[in-house]
Amino acid sequence: MKIGFDFVCDEAPIFSKVGEHFQKEGHQMFGLTMGRRWGKWWKGKYTTHKIDAVYNGQIDIGSEFERIQKQYGRYAPASYLIADRHLNTKPREYQRFVFVNTFRLVEDAFKIEKPDYYFSTGVAFLYNLITLAVCQKNNIPHISLYSTRGHIPKFIVSLGNGGSWDLVDEEYKLLQVTKEYETSEYEKAQTYLRLFREKAQKPFYMTVATQSHSLKLIFIKEFIRRLRYWIIDGWGKEKGDYITRPPWWYVKRDVVKLLRARIFAIQSDRIFDKSNVNDKYFLFPLHLQPEASTLVLSEWYVNQLETIKNISKALPLDAILYVKEHISAFGRHTSKFYNAIKAIHNVRMIAPTEYTPNLIRNSLGVIVLSSTVGWEAALFNRPVFVLGQVFYKTLNGVESINNFDELRERLLVYRDDEKRLLPENNEEDILMFLIAINRQSFDGLFDVAKMDLKEVVTAADNIKKVHLGLSKFIERIDVTTCTSDNQVKSI
Repeated sequence: MKIGFDFVCDEAPIFSKVGEHFQKEGHQMFGLTMGRRWGKWWKGKYTTHKIDAVYNGQIDIGSEFERIQKQYGRYAPASYLIADRHLNTKPREYQRFVFVNTFRLVEDAFKIEKPDYYFSTGVAFLYNLITLAVCQKNNIPHISLYSTRGHIPKFIVSLGNGGSWDLVDEEYKLLQVTKEYETSEYEKAQTYLRLFREKAQKPFYMTVATQSHSLKLIFIKEFIRRLRYWIIDGWGKEKGDYITRPPWWYVKRDVVKLLRARIFAIQSDRIFDKSNVNDKYFLFPLHLQPEASTLVLSEWYVNQLETIKNISKALPLDAILYVKEHISAFGRHTSKFYNAIKAIHNVRMIAPTEYTPNLIRNSLGVIVLSSTVGWEAALFNRPVFVLGQVFYKTLNGVESINNFDELRERLLVYRDDEKRLLPENNEEDILMFLIAINRQSFDGLFDVAKMDLKEVVTAADNIKKVHLGLSKFIERIDVTTCTSDNQVKSI
């Protein structure tokens, strides 16, 4: 068996260590690299292919665009450059060259290696949008890893861009038909749901330093680490490495964020509106940007200010919209942004420190792009309206919205207080979905090797868990077929 890995991403150290376990089992490994990123983890261990090198051959950009559209048009390649936050601000001609060059290099790597499986971080950049398209075209399972968004570190896989959890969807559909589960599974799901509703715990990824808006010692340690990567290890020195940024770029970004957050916290009463239990409102959580949650999974709603304006137009006249700031984004938005939101007559700007579970419980419903808040609302059995792509979209009771006209129509149904809870039979669907997640998720923390997570994710025990999870997944997918769209079809 031959397995390919994404060695460009900040989870590359996990993949490198997991690859060692697969090698000991007799499997072949290779990886895609960019510049010298994470080189100490993979150099000399695996066959690698540089996707930042200049393609060895003549490239006619116009002809290549025609070829790529003809071969990959069904996978919407025109959106890839716009979705890459590192590239979409670069000069246009450079973007177009990198696009074609990366396609050529990835195609050549897969043609040479002919992998049985390819493992990637969450799809969020040009290069892994391209690896996904190449895998889809050639019927190679492209397996990206994601957190289950629970308070206990577990991971799950997607065979697409992360907008769906394929094996969970299949398991959920099966459970709805068969109702076959162990009593212990059902009771475990019931206990989880009861405890969540009593005291909703934050997802694990929201408890780490990368999500903080206050200064921590680990930020200084991370800056020193980035200096070493830049000066000693040579990250970002190769021309084709468009992802690595200099350490001082992060310092500037984070210092501005921390200072602004401190000022806004002091002026909170002036900047933010207070929630009121007597308000008749729908809740919209702001999404952290720039991230795949909008750039990839909600591509038509990237401009959140315009999205908020459009949602406000779709509201019943006697309802208002609560817009809650994302705690991790606090300090990134300007007062001008907040004032523009507050200028809309039926919108209230809610502080990031307000307790989200209470906002969900008291709302008429929650409107999201791809936010975890929508999942939490579903667990509270509240109406959820999804504009983007997200894993819980297939859960009965969650409304998938295609446009703002449709949103306006659906919100009218939920304008009254008695509609704040979904029908009682939806409780059973929630439990089935929780059982499906538990069956098709794996122990282990899959996250970036940065800040306070670096030692945790690369610890031997965690590597064993991730390796075991990926091995189990391969066993499961071996009894399925994979279509040209990387969708799992059970045999």
